[in-house]
Amino acid sequence: DLGIAPSAETRELVRHVRSGEAAGHSATGGNGAAATKPGGAENAAKHARTHYAKSGDANIAYQVTGVGPRDLVIVPGFVSHIEHCWTHPPYERFMRRLGSVARVTVFDKRGSGLSDPLAGAPSLEERTDDVRAVMDAVHLEHATLMGISDGAGIATLFAAMNPERVDALVLYAGFELALGTAQALRQGFR
Repeated sequence: DLGIAPSAETRELVRHVRSGEAAGHSATGGNGAAATKPGGAENAAKHARTHYAKSGDANIAYQVTGVGPRDLVIVPGFVSHIEHCWTHPPYERFMRRLGSVARVTVFDKRGSGLSDPLAGAPSLEERTDDVRAVMDAVHLEHATLMGISDGAGIATLFAAMNPERVDALVLYAGFELALGTAQALRQGFR
């Protein structure tokens, strides 16, 4: 036992997300369109409009959806496509529920989805700069980061390098990105 537990507020948020309740917010997407039933590419445009943030030489595709009072940035895993994902009913349901408790920003990492293709293997610094570029484009001074799969390591490194911009860190199915990641994280937390 580590002696840590979620706060009452966090437990209440989890209950709302699991139940599908709107947590006192209207069921609309970030663009004001009414939430729709899952399925179909035609629904993707109703949920969120795709925008692009400049990160170095790369254009990073992102979307903002949801009406909740908090800001949540999802750092995706290995593969993503922010428009195609909406055609997958479990994704649409997950995003709709998250959007009831937070304004959700999600992006395609460089080399996947609608973001620019890779010219070579991106460094961890470039990956974390992509998170910064998206947050800046959305005008987020700080947010909760949710890292999924290899996005967990990127989110963790971003939090270590930019603690003033991260309210909380949610890690799902994460793993260490590279041999140097643990050392970089230790230096970032000093």
